[in-house]
Amino acid sequence: MFCPLYKNENVSTPFNWVVSTFGGKPLTDEEFRSADLRNMRDGLDNSSVQFAYYMYDKNNGNTVDYAPNGKPSGLF
Repeated sequence: MFCPLYKNENVSTPFNWVVSTFGGKPLTDEEFRSADLRNMRDGLDNSSVQFAYYMYDKNNGNTVDYAPNGKPSGLF
């Protein structure tokens, strides 16, 4: 599984954009670092984070503005 490099703003910002788009609160630095803190989220906050991680993993560790091959996505 690919984990986002939260210290890189070019990764954490688009990742949190996905979380927010699906109704969750953006992750804090502490939540990025700690699965225990992320797992304390419930409802829509939890499912939006789980979905963002799923998308990031399925996109080969690229944020949503890039295709799985690492090139800029035509979707945006």
